Amino acid sequence: MARYGESAVWAARLVVEDGMTPPAAWNKAALALNPNSIDAATKLCPRTTFLTLCGEGYVKGVPRGTT
Repeated sequence: MARYGESAVWAARLVVEDGMTPPAAWNKAALALNPNSIDAATKLCPRTTFLTLCGEGYVKGVPRGTT
């Protein structure tokens, strides 16, 4: 799985299991999986895609409008 895919899966788990907000979960997961690259957390395309999917209710366990 690509690094952004892994970040999305981990971030989704953080949202569902730990109650984090999607933006905070994305930042934590992306930085944890890519500690030498701040770009991993700030690159807009993967981050925006994850947040949009969460906000629209397409991530299992994340209620629609949660962003």
